[in-house]
Amino acid sequence: LFDDLEVVDNILKLKLKANQLGIFVEHITAIVKKVPSVARQVFTYLISQEDSSNESAKDKLHVLKAVYVTLDRKDAAATLASSVIALESEVIEVGSKGDAVMLQYKDLHAHVCKVVENLGKSFDGFHFAASIIEAKMGCTTLKLSDALNSSRLIFLCATLVTRDISSLQHHDEEVNAKELSQYRLKMLKLRKSIMQWCMKDLCSVYHAKIIQEEERKCADAQFERGAVVSGPGVANYSSALDANSHRNTSDQRSPFNDLMSTVRCLLFISHPLSSDMEFFLGKYSDGDHCNRVEFCCNYGADIDDELIQLVLTSDSVTPITAISLIENLVERCNVSSPAKVVDFSSSTVMNMYKLAEYIPVLRNKEGIDNESTDECTSDEDVGCESQTPRNLDVSSLPRLAVTSLWWRVSCIALALCGLSPKDVGAELWNQHPTLRALIRMTTSQKYRFPTADCDEAERDKVKQVEARTRETEANIVEKLFMPPKPRKMKQSKTKSPMRTGIRVSARQRERQERFRRIEEERNAAALHAEQLKLRKVLRSMQKNIMIFDPRQHQRKPPKGSIDLLLSVNRHFGLADKFRQVRTPDFLLQTIGEGRSAIERAYDWLIPIISSHAEIIHRIQPNASCYLLLRAYGSTEGEKSNELLDLTKPLLSHVKGCLTGEQGERHAMLAMELLMSDIADENVTRRVCARRVLQEAFAGENETSWLSQVIDDKHSAVFIPLVGRAVSRACAYERGGVLSTYVIALSKYRKFMQSNDFNFVSSLCELINIRPHVFGEALERFPELRRLCITEVKHAIVDAITPNRAAATSSTVHENEKKKNVTIIVKTQEYMLPSNLLGAFIVIMSNWQKGDTTEESEEDNIMALLRLLMTGEKDSVLATAMRNGKRAVSAEEWVLLATSNSDAIAKQAALSVPDVFLPRLLLCCGMPKTSLFTMLERLSKLGASVSDPSKLYNELISTSAVSEWGLQKGTLITIKKRLHGRIASYLRIFSNEMVDYAHDECAFVTWLASEVSTSTSKKSASTSGFRNQIMNIINPFASSSFDEGSFVD
Repeated sequence: LFDDLEVVDNILKLKLKANQLGIFVEHITAIVKKVPSVARQVFTYLISQEDSSNESAKDKLHVLKAVYVTLDRKDAAATLASSVIALESEVIEVGSKGDAVMLQYKDLHAHVCKVVENLGKSFDGFHFAASIIEAKMGCTTLKLSDALNSSRLIFLCATLVTRDISSLQHHDEEVNAKELSQYRLKMLKLRKSIMQWCMKDLCSVYHAKIIQEEERKCADAQFERGAVVSGPGVANYSSALDANSHRNTSDQRSPFNDLMSTVRCLLFISHPLSSDMEFFLGKYSDGDHCNRVEFCCNYGADIDDELIQLVLTSDSVTPITAISLIENLVERCNVSSPAKVVDFSSSTVMNMYKLAEYIPVLRNKEGIDNESTDECTSDEDVGCESQTPRNLDVSSLPRLAVTSLWWRVSCIALALCGLSPKDVGAELWNQHPTLRALIRMTTSQKYRFPTADCDEAERDKVKQVEARTRETEANIVEKLFMPPKPRKMKQSKTKSPMRTGIRVSARQRERQERFRRIEEERNAAALHAEQLKLRKVLRSMQKNIMIFDPRQHQRKPPKGSIDLLLSVNRHFGLADKFRQVRTPDFLLQTIGEGRSAIERAYDWLIPIISSHAEIIHRIQPNASCYLLLRAYGSTEGEKSNELLDLTKPLLSHVKGCLTGEQGERHAMLAMELLMSDIADENVTRRVCARRVLQEAFAGENETSWLSQVIDDKHSAVFIPLVGRAVSRACAYERGGVLSTYVIALSKYRKFMQSNDFNFVSSLCELINIRPHVFGEALERFPELRRLCITEVKHAIVDAITPNRAAATSSTVHENEKKKNVTIIVKTQEYMLPSNLLGAFIVIMSNWQKGDTTEESEEDNIMALLRLLMTGEKDSVLATAMRNGKRAVSAEEWVLLATSNSDAIAKQAALSVPDVFLPRLLLCCGMPKTSLFTMLERLSKLGASVSDPSKLYNELISTSAVSEWGLQKGTLITIKKRLHGRIASYLRIFSNEMVDYAHDECAFVTWLASEVSTSTSKKSASTSGFRNQIMNIINPFASSSFDEGSFVD
């Protein structure tokens, strides 16, 4: 009741003696307990401003503390808040402006600080500030000054929450972690209350002015005769996330900038010495206050999902203002600030894109008609009808967005992905292709479109899709902003009379023509200007209109957004964040999988692992293998040196993967890449891969790893992979490496039976492909030679063993049968693989008995000779057929006849078919025994027929020579070549021909007579032709032209 309040007021105003204060406190406390509603009156009286040196003021604070502690903490804080608001109305003078108001609020704040200091630990700053906000909520009138005053009071009261921080009270440098954690949670809750007040009261005051400001900015960019009421305006990428552009615009005073400055101060985004704070409260000289504000800025600027939702759901802010507010909130979580994102969801980020949506509003038909004819002022056009605008169905258009706002939201989302990778980054990586591309660009620091991880096919595809989308957007802009019909040109109201007839003078006609030309030029210039303006507007609109859907294919960042993207990366340290986070692992996802992906990432990956070597143990094993291979084989200067410095950690990672420390999958990834290099045709790759494997398995040489793979933890999956790769590598290697590979494959076959690996078939195929390389290896490496001889011998024996041959023949495919060779052994036909026969020929032609030859090796050679080359012209080898033709070609018989072993060469000379005997005599390097054996066979052939000359001519006939595989020539040419080659052999072996009378060889005698006869005929023919020519030219020849000079 009013009387009760008056009584309490009179009690409070009593003047006390020195010994009455205690009793007075007890009575006041009892009154407040019994009638809590009078607490506000008591608090208001007790906190009223008086001289602090006055004893009465001290007594009041003593009474206030005693009464304060008797109440509940929340009730006491709320009561004190209402009293401070009442005190505000008394202290702040009506009509005060500018510095005067700021000074008054500073005084009020200083007084409240003394009150709070007196209350000590019983004061709850968070409940007090929340009560201030609650009391101010919805009380602000439409006057801007009232809203600013309320915001100043809320800010100053919010700084009182730091009174609970013991480190600030005792000026300690370190803050207790538990105390700080509780403070940050409470401060986040308080900032949500402040934001709620801003959205409801503060922004509503500025809302109309900001709308006018935005309309004024975009008015010049709108085309007044298009199908829509307003356009998106000029693209503006100025953002709080871009420190440079924001600094240039924030100091310019405008309703928008004033609102941003006020909100930044209220939410502790701006520091105490910033220009925003100076605008809000003026310059502050109180060091303690600045420290407390700085503490709030550092540890009270966290954000979460609910804080952003308050902005997204507010009706008092325009989309541009909402985006700017969110940018300011996120910006405070930069790399140099302790502020962080507490809790956030990807759905909130996707909702932000709604702020960038552009919803076209069509003009009404009358409006377009009036605007399209506003300059139709000629007398002839007074009664013309308005042109009907084209019909436009907005529902048929896709959702549109303002390009600059869409990309500003994308930059916010990019920053949140780095600040909250688990909650936001992982989800948006899958949902948002454009954001995924931005993360890849930021991680790799390769800002290119398409991203650096794309191969050629993906790059072309992305460019084509982007081009089609751009074309669609251009068509939409044309529909929205293109005028329905060209503007009609204004006609001149005063026209000169057009006189006609015979009485019109030439001067009058000339004047009329001049007026007509001027009018046409004026109309043409106006039309050209109209077209230029239209093109300019359309280009501007195309730059700031895009399809809305964030889930569409990745979009190319516009030029205006590049600086913003780079600034966001620097400001938040996103590149390092994306590289170091492991869940999700953006670095691995940016690199991709497979050798080609690693090759594309090589250039940007080297600097990363050079500065963060610990990343090596996170990247895929195949990436580590690739980098290690490049380190061993690179000659790229600085990059090579960087890689060489990293070889130790790279090798450690590769070794751990290969030995199974990180599981089977990692082991297979590493081994697959190494095996691809082992089997590569590039010799440098093969050498580097062998070195990596040697060091990884701690081998003695570059091929010892082959034997250690068998004992590896993952040998079951390694051996088939290694077997296939080494088999392919044998097609490129030579010497000791080739020998080691073949021997290793022979050991692997028992592990690879389930993988359809046929060692003998592969070996024979390799020998056939590279006969000269294998011949050299067989000569140098006895172990390889013995292995090949043994395997070939067993394979041939198996092929001609009846039971095994029948089993093998039943499993051979029809196409493979065509490639096989048919041989007859003891009147029985058998099928022999053609590559096996070829391997036999290569081995036989290169074998030679030496110091390293073992008895079993020689026995196997002799056994093969007895099987296939019995020394008879109808031996197995001579009668072998493939598809109706001879299986052993002339070239192969040449190899056998020129074998390093005289015994094999002689057997070849005895077994070769008669038709190939002259061909073999043409080859070089034939042993003496082979030569004499073939000459003897030819002599016996001549003696066995009645006409030796006819037989010999048939042996070197065109049909016979066609099987030799030599360049075609005339019959006499072949005879001369044979005669010359045999004569050379006979001169070489002249000292060894005591037991052989070459004059008795019928073939040599016949060949010599044939060559001699041909030579004499040619000589006679040449002489006759010369005489004929001389007779023709003699009448015309000079006396000095004689026969000798002609011949010369």
